[in-house]
Amino acid sequence: MKYIQYIVLASLLSCISVYAQYTQIPDPGFEYVLIDLGIDSEGVLDGRILTNDILYLEELDMSNANLPYNHSTYNLIGLENFMSLKDLHVYNLYLYFEELNLSILPNLEKFTLTSGNDHIDSELIHVLLTNNPNLKEINVSSDLLIESIDLRASDLEIDYIKIDFTPGSFPDRPTSYSRQGKLCVKVTDPLAATNKTGVYTNWIDYDSVYYTTEDCSLSVEDYELSVFKVYPNPSQDFFQVETSQDITSLSLYDISGKEVKVYNQMQ
Repeated sequence: MKYIQYIVLASLLSCISVYAQYTQIPDPGFEYVLIDLGIDSEGVLDGRILTNDILYLEELDMSNANLPYNHSTYNLIGLENFMSLKDLHVYNLYLYFEELNLSILPNLEKFTLTSGNDHIDSELIHVLLTNNPNLKEINVSSDLLIESIDLRASDLEIDYIKIDFTPGSFPDRPTSYSRQGKLCVKVTDPLAATNKTGVYTNWIDYDSVYYTTEDCSLSVEDYELSVFKVYPNPSQDFFQVETSQDITSLSLYDISGKEVKVYNQMQ
């Protein structure tokens, strides 16, 4: 009886080992890219790839793939096993999903999203990068559907990053997608990010983004009403507030959140 049990257990472990050798890639469009780039060593469109083919891969540049016209991709399931990936370039793909979660790639340093031309039909709107403390560069261009990138949590670990957003021009799409030419970036402290203080001191954005903590549905004009500069920072005896809007009152809070002073008349 024990001998039979050992055989059954050995067979089960063998099956688990064989299964673990593969990463499931259910989307044919995504697997086609991996085959064309020579990453999928088996070269067969079968919904899977050898895990060893991707486990130590540090760069995935889809711009090098020879893709047919109107190449469709409905998900990037399997990307979570690209554990060593540092550089991801999503290029010229018809992406038929609204959200891309890249928080599953903790070693990611550079993310690039380009459509190649202004006629790529992409539905991608949101990108999550909330577990990427090594991120150094984000490039998004020629994709007017992109509305937001979520950097919350990651931003507290990032001491330097360059964010470059260049919207394309889609004459057949609503202009609201462009956010008036700026990209909404969710961060923990939008005011500090806007003023480049604290952990955001060395952030570079070329004035191509606007920062918020939750709601990216506001227009740039609505958001900019709340943007102002405070200097010197830190200050001891006095500080100045610079804004293009009229201020009727200003409340000052300490680090614990307690209101310590209210200014009803600006001087």
